[in-house]
Amino acid sequence: MRFKFSLKVTLICSFLILGMCRLSYWQGERYNQKLELIERLNRNLSLPPTPFVEVVAASQGGWEELLHRRVTIAGQFDFEREMVLRNRRVNDDPGVFIITPMKLAGSDLSILVQRGFIRLAESKMPTRTIYQNQINGEILALIKSSQERRLFAPHDDEASPDGPWVDSWLRIDVANMQKQLPYPVLPVFLELMPLEAKTASVEELTSQMIRSDATKDDMLMLPMRMNTMDKPKEIDRDYPVPVFDTVIPPGRHLGYVYEWGMMAVLTAFIGLALQLRRKG
Repeated sequence: MRFKFSLKVTLICSFLILGMCRLSYWQGERYNQKLELIERLNRNLSLPPTPFVEVVAASQGGWEELLHRRVTIAGQFDFEREMVLRNRRVNDDPGVFIITPMKLAGSDLSILVQRGFIRLAESKMPTRTIYQNQINGEILALIKSSQERRLFAPHDDEASPDGPWVDSWLRIDVANMQKQLPYPVLPVFLELMPLEAKTASVEELTSQMIRSDATKDDMLMLPMRMNTMDKPKEIDRDYPVPVFDTVIPPGRHLGYVYEWGMMAVLTAFIGLALQLRRKG
């Protein structure tokens, strides 16, 4: 075997290797940024609950600095403009999360509140009105960011002021939901938490979470089940069940760092192999 230099092969492989190394470095940066985000959100979560209006008034860094803060809120729910998140499951029971706008007491602010989980058979109007009860006094909630659609994820219907009311959603897209509301809401939303979470540590909060995981089969089958399931024989007044999420997935950025690095090394070997010739 002998090596025969090829400028074309060398330039192409060098270009590909540089691009892959750049992508590996970029994924490394994103991984470090995600670690910083997780640290900041967990630090926010460890802070004592504070009245939401006070937290907003004292904020200097914008909404990003307030995410995962535990806050206390009081106000009036606007049940006429309630919505649901479909394809949810708690303790093997299919259902929905209820999303209700709230006018905050002592201010002119309104915000979307994820009030909790109800069973699928009670998720349509007017059945779910049995859970439309105003809450007297302060309640505990977690500040969360609006949920954007990920690449290749299904679309929600586009809301509009003059179009039909969009009642069922896949994600809490505040900007899209805002389009069908007659008043402005804040760009974040709140997840209600049980009162015992008020004094809990970060570790305790994670252990208190109620898992709500919908599989791909659930995403396909739950809409059909909604039309076939019987209504419960008895109404459970403990619903809606507060469902909050304090876990921030670390993402796959670190895996991509190694994947792009290995592809760069493999491309270098391929470039060398293409320039090896048998002795003739």
